[in-house]
Amino acid sequence: YDQAPEAKTTVQPKYPDIATRAGMEGTVWTKVSIDEAGKVTNVTISKSDAEIFNQVSIDAAMQWVFKPALKDGKPIATEVAIPFLFKMADKQIEKRSGKLAGSVSDRDSGQPIPEATVVVVGTTLVSLTNGSGKYAISGVQEGAHCPG
Repeated sequence: YDQAPEAKTTVQPKYPDIATRAGMEGTVWTKVSIDEAGKVTNVTISKSDAEIFNQVSIDAAMQWVFKPALKDGKPIATEVAIPFLFKMADKQIEKRSGKLAGSVSDRDSGQPIPEATVVVVGTTLVSLTNGSGKYAISGVQEGAHCPG
């Protein structure tokens, strides 16, 4: 194209509540298809730090509106990359003392379990495992967190 598409309307994704409670942050890189009218027709994920942010990123990108790209003065369909950064505001982060990390796997097969919910008992700290069954929870206070 001779002139790149320009975003006229942008929408930021909603921070998932569970990600807020878990203190999760990350970036999702989307690939957005734009038609000749500047309407978003398709969104795919190119790369993602955490799957929990993927759908809200797709939903937000689908609402964007562009001034279409131009080739020889005529609007054309094209694709752009849009990164969505999920970073918690300082007021959302509770100051705690440590980080809990590990992995979740099937007891019999040993296979990792993706998207398993991990909760620190007695707190509101929650995390989802990634595709490899790994998780990390920041902000865990010192002390025992196990059922009695």
